[in-house]
Amino acid sequence: MSKIIHCALRSWLTLSVWLLLAVGQSSHASEHPVPDPVDGRAEITPTLYYLEDAQGTLNFEAVRKDPRHWQKSPRATGNFGYLSSVFWFRIGLTNATSTELSKLLEVRAPYLDQIDYYLLHNDQLVQSGKMGDHFPFSQRLVAHPNYLFPLELKPQDSYSLIFRVQEDGPIEFPVSLWNEQDFQYGDAVAMQLHSMYYGILLFVIVFNLFIYFSLREKTYLYYVLFIASMLLVQSTLHGRSFQYLWPNLPALQLWLILVCVPSTIVFGLLFARHFLHIDHHNRVLAWCYQWVTGAGILSLALLPFLSTKSSLIFSALVAVPASLLLVISGPLLWWRGVREARLFTLAWLGLSVGFLSAVLYRHGLIPASFLTRYGLELSSALEAILLSIAIVDRIYRERIKRIKEIKQRLRTERRLFEQATRNAVTGLPNRVPFEKRLQALIGTSEDQHFMVCLIHLSRFHEIDKTLGRENADRLLRQTADRLSGFCKSLEGAISLETREGQAVCLSSAEGVVMGLLLLLQDHHTSGADPRILQLQEEIRQNVQFDHLALDLGARIGIVRYPTDAVTIEELMRKAQIALDHASREQDILAFYDKQFDVYNERRLTLMAELDKAIRQDKLDLHFQPQLDLQQSRITGVETLVRWNHPEHGFISPDEFVTLAERTGVITALTRWVIRNALKALKQTHEQGYPLHFSINISAVNLKEPAFAQQVAALLQEFDVRPHDVMLELTETAMMDHPERAQQELCRLKEVGVQISIDDFGTGYSSLSYIKKLPIDEIKIDKSLIFDLTSRADDQVIVKTTLDMAHNLGYRVVAEGVETQDMLDILSRLECDLVQGYFLARPMPLPKLLDWLAERELASEAAELSLGPDRA
Repeated sequence: MSKIIHCALRSWLTLSVWLLLAVGQSSHASEHPVPDPVDGRAEITPTLYYLEDAQGTLNFEAVRKDPRHWQKSPRATGNFGYLSSVFWFRIGLTNATSTELSKLLEVRAPYLDQIDYYLLHNDQLVQSGKMGDHFPFSQRLVAHPNYLFPLELKPQDSYSLIFRVQEDGPIEFPVSLWNEQDFQYGDAVAMQLHSMYYGILLFVIVFNLFIYFSLREKTYLYYVLFIASMLLVQSTLHGRSFQYLWPNLPALQLWLILVCVPSTIVFGLLFARHFLHIDHHNRVLAWCYQWVTGAGILSLALLPFLSTKSSLIFSALVAVPASLLLVISGPLLWWRGVREARLFTLAWLGLSVGFLSAVLYRHGLIPASFLTRYGLELSSALEAILLSIAIVDRIYRERIKRIKEIKQRLRTERRLFEQATRNAVTGLPNRVPFEKRLQALIGTSEDQHFMVCLIHLSRFHEIDKTLGRENADRLLRQTADRLSGFCKSLEGAISLETREGQAVCLSSAEGVVMGLLLLLQDHHTSGADPRILQLQEEIRQNVQFDHLALDLGARIGIVRYPTDAVTIEELMRKAQIALDHASREQDILAFYDKQFDVYNERRLTLMAELDKAIRQDKLDLHFQPQLDLQQSRITGVETLVRWNHPEHGFISPDEFVTLAERTGVITALTRWVIRNALKALKQTHEQGYPLHFSINISAVNLKEPAFAQQVAALLQEFDVRPHDVMLELTETAMMDHPERAQQELCRLKEVGVQISIDDFGTGYSSLSYIKKLPIDEIKIDKSLIFDLTSRADDQVIVKTTLDMAHNLGYRVVAEGVETQDMLDILSRLECDLVQGYFLARPMPLPKLLDWLAERELASEAAELSLGPDRA
């Protein structure tokens, strides 16, 4: 396209220079044969008279016999404007020489509707006829666009020519008397100039039509239609189209004038409006363009309903504001810095000057010359050239702009691609190229075995909160660079992409989870793979960051292809399952095992059956007593849900509760447990045992919008005091959404129930965080109690926890008490409550009531055996 533009610019410059040279030569050559209505030679003395026939009723005989109303024309042009009158013109010629002269009388008004001519010799009619553009071209005396009348003037004789002229347009009767040789020479020059003029306009049309079909922008179509309309108007006014194209269709000649004049106005305005972006730069100007364009379209629409004269007058009236708009728009927008307006202004200014000179010349206000005679043609050709250059310049600039935009878009797309395929912080390939490479491996060969390894920096979010986002990002980049370099050195590491000639094998799969693909080797199993051991050793190392040695808590989950899975979705899912298992078990590494998969077929079946068991009331509640060490009596129980499956037998709560949390069944399960626990609490109180019941809830329940209201409704339904209910939730459950959990716990406290933190010591929270929560009790996890009798460190930890909890006003329960020694140590450490197998195993409600009764009887028997004094 750039070559086309440069060629076009060269063509326009060449054409412009050639035109100027041709104009200069033609102007010089035509200085001699320029006609004069009063021939300078003494032998001929022509005079021009006119007679206005307002009613159009006069005939030849009438005007011939009555010379009283004839008036001498002040100018040989005979221009009278738009009048409805019929005009008669008379020219008297006298050959005062002694030789016969051959002359051509030229009427240069090819657009006249009708001319009736009468030639008189010595006052005798010798020739007459009709011609005009309402008649076939063949009726003319000479085949020429202008009206030519050959004259043979005898010596010493007088001749008169009388013309009756009828025209719906402006009345104009420019007369010239020529020597035949001079006329032929001048006509040849005019023909050349007209041909060159038409050629320029045709070239402009074809060139811009090519641009339009290339770019499909209506601006260039408007320009093509504007130039085409102007070409038709000019060729019609010159009479060339009538002579060469449709000589036997005078009606078409008239129709073209009526249509093309308003069409030129309409398409010129439309072109200017779009080319200069008038609507964008000036709303008032745009409004004017709309109205004037509408007027031009209206003049076209009214053609069938108006007379020829009315249509021409209407078009002339519309042309005035249209010309003003076109002349004003250029300088105004040029002043505002619109680049296109510069050549546009010069083009329309030149056309306006040419049009004005043509009008002044035809009215005889300026002398005849080449520039005045052909001013309109020269200016319109110059306008077409300048506007075409402006169009080419605009296309060139738009192309440069588009190239810049394309380059910018490519840069943007490259950035977007990098953003879409690379991690913004680490710069490593993200999950998209990782899975794409995985797909390529799967599609290459089913015999190729490999491992998908996911590495999770489990403690990174804690460090993020401590160091701040900027430092955390630096740390993540540093860690990613180190691991990426290490993974690249592993034998069988699969490259994800090549960057600067270096293979990249590590991916930031998601968040702080990184991915690695390793080929399985035949000489060892994956479990004994030394590369995995090397990877474990690498991620165990602390990261040195700003004089700090940080443990990121890295975990690895591994799945094998095709042993464990054969699709991308299954490989990624099962690798994540292995990773989750490693995190739960606090292990560094875990290979996928179907037992870890909560969504395997058995567990999906269990979920459906669990939901059914809840609805059919097929679950059981067991209760484990809690002993108050200060009072040496049972003050409460923990409620535990049990499920005996008809096919699989006893299902561990750890299994089905976890499944319920992950599948949404936990909501219904918690409602069932609370409802049945409150029912059991009421029965226990009715039996005379004022115990409080601890009921486990899930972190998922805290996310429910109306959980506290539902608990309150159940308490009211069973008429249970809220203070007798202790709701337990794990420490780790609080860490998912701490603020939301705190808000929901506050709502539960408003209901009146007590709150207990279960398994305290297994998570990452501390008493400094726990003290912000509205809780009443903490339960020390059995993992801290298990070695209480053998490890002094554990006693220190438990003692410290007890002291801090008591200082904060919390009651403390120790779980997992299985021996008397444990009980004694906890009593000595001033623990409030204990529970465990040493005291009693979880039991159904009937057995609990029996156990409480037996314990009460045993206590009474012990008191009696002591005697009244000891008691």
